Amino acid sequence: MDSPVENSRGAAQPADSPSTVAVPPLAPKPVRVAAAIGFAVLVLALFQIGQQWALAHLPDFAYFYRGGMWLGQHGVFDPGYDVTAAGERIARGTIEWYLPFVHRFMTMWTWIPDFTVLGHTVAGQSVSGIVWLLFNLTVFVCTIRLIGRYFVGLPRQDWIVTQLIPILITILFWHWEFRLNQINNLTLLLLVGSFVCWRRGHSTAAGLWVGFATLLKVTPGLLIVWFLLKRQYRVVVFAGLTVLLAGPVADLVAFRDAEYVADRYRAWVAAVVGKTSHRALIMNDYEMDWRNQSVSATANRLLHHTNYSTHFDNDPSITFGDHEPPRFINIVNLPSEWVVRIVMGILVASLLGLLWLGRKPAADMSEWHLRFEWALFVLAMLWFTPIMRRYHMIWALPTVSLLFAGIHYSGHRGRWVWTATTALLLLTAGQLSLLSKWLGGTQIMEAFGVFTWTVLILAIPMVWMSLRLSANENALPMDYNLKVQPAPEPPYPEAAVAAS
Repeated sequence: MDSPVENSRGAAQPADSPSTVAVPPLAPKPVRVAAAIGFAVLVLALFQIGQQWALAHLPDFAYFYRGGMWLGQHGVFDPGYDVTAAGERIARGTIEWYLPFVHRFMTMWTWIPDFTVLGHTVAGQSVSGIVWLLFNLTVFVCTIRLIGRYFVGLPRQDWIVTQLIPILITILFWHWEFRLNQINNLTLLLLVGSFVCWRRGHSTAAGLWVGFATLLKVTPGLLIVWFLLKRQYRVVVFAGLTVLLAGPVADLVAFRDAEYVADRYRAWVAAVVGKTSHRALIMNDYEMDWRNQSVSATANRLLHHTNYSTHFDNDPSITFGDHEPPRFINIVNLPSEWVVRIVMGILVASLLGLLWLGRKPAADMSEWHLRFEWALFVLAMLWFTPIMRRYHMIWALPTVSLLFAGIHYSGHRGRWVWTATTALLLLTAGQLSLLSKWLGGTQIMEAFGVFTWTVLILAIPMVWMSLRLSANENALPMDYNLKVQPAPEPPYPEAAVAAS
């Protein structure tokens, strides 16, 4: 009988002998070429989508740009208004919900001044937008490559082939991420990079990347909690140091004014707690239109008489949704305080359940178990965030890719496979349901929280597989890339020791 090979954190999995292990099955060359062409076309399409909005100076990149520009020009954070030639102040949207780190980060993209070419003035913001877009596309490719090569356990050489379908069935979310030139793509790369670095034995780098992700979007702090549950204290320490040193300490060094920095953080806390927490959103009827797919917004639209028509509460300069008539979908009309209690009960119960599910230390878990649990925590970021829009759903990509891998390694049969397949089909159907708007309807599907429910549905097979793996770490066979092979380049240092 073959002896077991220890996985990278100690859980034993059966393995074949080096002489009997087959080379990972690769896709036929025509399929690989077609996938590469399709991926290239997709990247070009995302560039075309993003450059139109970047050149038109439209949100959301405009918010980030102005935040960085104001800080670079005036040495203070963006006050939220533009000044006309006549000296009039015009209020507009800001990035007040983001940590001060983001303002400093965006100064890197605002140094290009306006210039003249052949008698035509080219705005520095336009060039900066295109540079940011190219950076974002590079980040996109790197993210997909990391997931395909080091996360899903499918043949590394075929990462474009294996990841093309997960990208295509989440294409609406990527469309909006690049249309608005957002930063969720970069956040996802940092999160995926932190996991890959950790599994390759680089705990310091893993902590660094997840720390920067937390500074960008705050909600990735949930992954620091996950590393703590896994007893990966080195990752947690370096993540905390990154947040501290690149955040408030760097602000003190940059501004040399402790009182000003303290005021900015107090203002940030006031904006987050007083305006954009789950409770504040419900009680103030703020950010409750169809675009917000968070648990609190969806529950409030269903349980309280809440107008779901388009309204831009966070940007007074945008008025095109003001003419829409009020629309309602509530099935009852509960007091706002009752809705708050219901929502907070759901979120607290979800958090406790998630922490219980993740209680097992990494040393006792297989690679598959770690992957499914980590992806579930990334998916949970969508569940817990108070403001969740279409583009945030790109964070579901690790879950989608992993479900496809799990279906493959389960032999395409069984109740779990049917559940996972159904979840993926409903994810696709949820995006197709938005065609009703293009056909002259309203945004009623998003008002009902189509993506809120999608996150919950995707979580079902993820939780199920995590429980199966917790009971039996060998519930899924060892993936191709971790098996002992005649002359491989092992993905993790521990695998190299085991192979020797």
